[in-house]
Amino acid sequence: MPLFHFMYIILLVILAIYLLGYHVGWSIFQYDELRLISLLISALCFMLILFRLNTTFRYKSIFVFILLFLGLIFHFNKFSIYQHQDLAMLIGLTIIILWVTLEIRKYKSIQPFNHFLFFLIICSIIPTIFIIFSIKDFLSGGIWYNWQMNAGNIRIYDSVVVPIIFLAIYLKSINYKYISFIYPLIVFLLTLGLWFDGARAALLSVLIGLIVIFILSKQHRKLVLGTGAVILFSFAVCHFTYYFYNKIHGVDKSLNVIRTSTSGRWELWSYVYQKWVEQPWKGVGGNFLATTDYPLNHLHNFYFKLIFEWGVLGFIFLCWIFYQLKKVLTSDDVHIALKAGICAVAVDAFFSGNLVYPASQISIFLLLGLAFSQYRPDIQIVSKTKYLSKIVILLWFGLYIFIVGSYFLQDLLCYQCGSHAELMAPGFWYYGKAEHLIHHSLVP
Repeated sequence: MPLFHFMYIILLVILAIYLLGYHVGWSIFQYDELRLISLLISALCFMLILFRLNTTFRYKSIFVFILLFLGLIFHFNKFSIYQHQDLAMLIGLTIIILWVTLEIRKYKSIQPFNHFLFFLIICSIIPTIFIIFSIKDFLSGGIWYNWQMNAGNIRIYDSVVVPIIFLAIYLKSINYKYISFIYPLIVFLLTLGLWFDGARAALLSVLIGLIVIFILSKQHRKLVLGTGAVILFSFAVCHFTYYFYNKIHGVDKSLNVIRTSTSGRWELWSYVYQKWVEQPWKGVGGNFLATTDYPLNHLHNFYFKLIFEWGVLGFIFLCWIFYQLKKVLTSDDVHIALKAGICAVAVDAFFSGNLVYPASQISIFLLLGLAFSQYRPDIQIVSKTKYLSKIVILLWFGLYIFIVGSYFLQDLLCYQCGSHAELMAPGFWYYGKAEHLIHHSLVP
């Protein structure tokens, strides 16, 4: 098969490399390098869709895409670099998911993709094995060592893991033979990492996804109960680790598995809301927090992000997203584990930056691409919009290439560069308030 048929596998391998802590060296930070790769992959997906596939949209989608395009063009010359960053990211999200969906849908058998998914799952649990050594050092010396191989905020890894858990459930539920014996170990290690990270949003997302499967699929209830039992066991291991630490070191319950501290999300959302009410139709502008002194650089809520930052255009785009998800979630063709994974990602998107961080974006691409590929639209209705769909794709491709060429070419051509700002909080770049990457010799 030609190379362009392997975008799903390429994304999968990139994510596996990230989980194992490696990066090419294009950028000095793994996060920034993944962002650069995402920019290039988005452009490649545009070209593949435009020239390689007979891509068609429904009239509703065409209307939404044209409306959004005209709305953006009307204000385009007023955008700052931060808005261009956000716009490039949102366009990239949409086009990569579209291409991966179309690519997988072409093949009658996805068994080769399942092999690569299993490879990704194995790569995701390799770092968690080192939790055992962290527990040992923690109990003996009272020092908790970071067991993750990937660099950056632990919340990035937590958001990456959520889709992977449901991909593992999917492989188990279709009786993929290689995962049968190690499935409990996979769930145990991945959720153990979430418990030790205090990843409340990720754990809640997984729980809701399991509830969806339990309610909607009688044949998979035994699998859900077994998975839930393993998650409870991982909780017990985490809890007793803190319990024995307290006993050994004479600590009076100061350390436990339950995080009681506030995440500050309500204050964050209130802050941006107060700014948004001043200009609700237009919004405060994409990537707004990067322009402020606020100690965070994204809203930790994808839905509020679209509405507060992009106003009416963001609301229209969000409604279109919900409509697409509704079609998939109500389709009998889509596997229940993938539907549950979508629900879990949607919940996580309400509390995290899973659709902002490049690594978790790739993880979500793999899940959504597989789910959407199983949805079968009415071919006769869609085929009538062939040429109009091509025009829409060409318009957005032109806009995307203009943004990348005008604002990110210097970043793409900068070798061994990285982002830097006074505050290290991820956003579009690893240092979210950075406008562009700078050479490593200039990074303090």
